[in-house]
Amino acid sequence: MDNSDIVKRFGQVQSARSIVQSVWDTLTDYINPYRGKFFQDNVNEGSIEWRNRQVWDSTATRACRLMANSMHANLTSPATRWFDLRYRVEELADDKAAAMWLRQAAEKVYNALQDSNFNREISQAYYDLVLFGTASITQEAKQESDKGWGGMLFSAVPLKEAFFEEDHEGQAEYYYRLLKWTPVQIMSKFGTDVPKSVISAAEKAPETKLEVLFAIFPRKGKEPAEMGKKLAPKRRPIGYKYILKESAEDLGKEGGYYEMPAFMPRWEVTSDSMWGNSPSMDALNDILTLNAMVEIRTIADEKQLDPPILVEERAMVTDLNLDARAVTVVRNIDGVREWTLGGNISVTQEAIGDLQDSIKQTYRVNELLLPPPQAQPMTAYESGLRYQEMQRILGPTLGMLQNDMLDKIVARTFNLMMRAGELGDIPESVLQARSELEVEYVGQAARAERVAQAQNVEQFVGKIAELSQVMPEMLDTVDSVKVANKLARYYNVDPELLRSDSEVNEIKANRQQQAAAAAEAEQMQARGDAAQSSLAAVSQLQDASERQAGGQQ
Repeated sequence: MDNSDIVKRFGQVQSARSIVQSVWDTLTDYINPYRGKFFQDNVNEGSIEWRNRQVWDSTATRACRLMANSMHANLTSPATRWFDLRYRVEELADDKAAAMWLRQAAEKVYNALQDSNFNREISQAYYDLVLFGTASITQEAKQESDKGWGGMLFSAVPLKEAFFEEDHEGQAEYYYRLLKWTPVQIMSKFGTDVPKSVISAAEKAPETKLEVLFAIFPRKGKEPAEMGKKLAPKRRPIGYKYILKESAEDLGKEGGYYEMPAFMPRWEVTSDSMWGNSPSMDALNDILTLNAMVEIRTIADEKQLDPPILVEERAMVTDLNLDARAVTVVRNIDGVREWTLGGNISVTQEAIGDLQDSIKQTYRVNELLLPPPQAQPMTAYESGLRYQEMQRILGPTLGMLQNDMLDKIVARTFNLMMRAGELGDIPESVLQARSELEVEYVGQAARAERVAQAQNVEQFVGKIAELSQVMPEMLDTVDSVKVANKLARYYNVDPELLRSDSEVNEIKANRQQQAAAAAEAEQMQARGDAAQSSLAAVSQLQDASERQAGGQQ
């Protein structure tokens, strides 16, 4: 892709979002003042604003952070594994070798994410989603896969720097990041093979920041590589470039990706814009009103604590001094008095409380906030209900985040590790089935749902067992092996603890053989007993005949 075309396309995208950026700026001012203004270029440290007095009430700031933290804890909790992998071909789930390989692969993928900076960056992405309705996160391999596995590096890109063009499915097809780097930073990444303007800036103004455009774009005619297959950077389906924006000159060489490494999840979207809407946008009017009212009340409180003074003309000889141990000379003490202000502070406080409650309701604080430690501990059932409630509240948004970001992060991690040879040899049954993989979420919310599904199966089996007392034929409808396998999946049981199909069939065959042998032995025993009874009867008849013959003699 030509550099001038990249700069031109970026300029169009940058210009098109200027209106929504004004809303983002307002959200930043009143919820997170230190995230960075969208229309302000900080060319050096001295231009950054570190003091802010626009925020008079922190209700929205705390509520926004609480919702973001709740999403992190329920979707991608660092404390427990939050996803698993499964085959789309159901038969492979019952293949022990295939199931164990996939289980181990999922554990390796999860450990790779934990070893990276994923948890730190994803938490910031959740915050941007709740604040702006749109987030940007990138996933890079630390080292090329053909040189060995070096781990991954995630970056929650500030929305100020991130731009994209969406495809027909609403996903990022072109991705741009506008970086502000000093000449020293540019040369540390690309060496001395940089434009002369960068070298000149490094000598004359090393602290000045230059605009560097990082662009990711699809390469026409390049098909995705097969699983595990390696390609040269220029043959990969997705390309990338670093460009000095002002002159459209290359910085370094063009590279390539196997999959799109940049993700643009959104809270919710409308048909008229590709940028997302957020809870903060819903609460913005209340936030602005609340800050204005708290500012007015603060000024009123100051007047109540230190009221203005009314002084009649010529009632004072010197200026009024209210400092401790100060002396003020007056001609007429009755001509000096406080100015009593009107107004009802309690009414103002009630209105402020209503606005604070409205903001908390928009951020779902009451539903997402767990009981305080001093409250009575929840039972496991109550905890499950609480997580189900969270899933109900955030359900549509969770679905979008899983589809637009988490699925793709797990899939890309899997592919990176597969190409690096970190996942071992694929079982032959998996290769023959050519089954695609799906991400299955096993976080707190998903785990509660799976436990509920397991309980439904258990209740069904229990009811069948109860009814079989009067209708024994009902037992014929339940496949015990399938029931056990379903329960194992719902409870996320390690496949290593389960027997394979061949082992189960062998046990069944042995049991049938033993049952047949036992039946045959029982039959032989019965025939032997019958024969002995017959011999005994014959012997008794013979004895009786002999006794009768002797009596006749």
